[in-house]
Amino acid sequence: MSENDEVRITLRMPEGLRDRLRRGSLDSGRSMNNEIVDRLEQSFRSWPRVSIESALYERVRRAPAFQRAEIEQDISKAAAQVIERALPTSGALSRDLMTLFYQLLKKAPAEKQDAISAQFKEVFDQLYWETDDRKKDPEI
Repeated sequence: MSENDEVRITLRMPEGLRDRLRRGSLDSGRSMNNEIVDRLEQSFRSWPRVSIESALYERVRRAPAFQRAEIEQDISKAAAQVIERALPTSGALSRDLMTLFYQLLKKAPAEKQDAISAQFKEVFDQLYWETDDRKKDPEI
């Protein structure tokens, strides 16, 4: 049997859970079956594993749909900010590095600043080119 073959199963679940799945399927415009399959597929994805306290979950679940939608948007924005802080792009890293360099350069003797700046630029340009996550692979 391949992974794409379908099987029929009989499933018992609490009535409240069935009602929540029904609401979820109506909200997403999917059949109950597709809703259940999609939610099961999502549960097997290894990342991200995010959980909230059940009492907090219940408060959000009981909130009006427009508030839940706003909360989801806020959570998505916050998650993106956390990811960007933890895994910045090479462009963000290079801006931070340049800022730090120029702050330190001001502390160097004035007569050495041009030479230090030229050395840094040479090394920085080479390093930036080697680590730029936006550049295209020239072999493709």
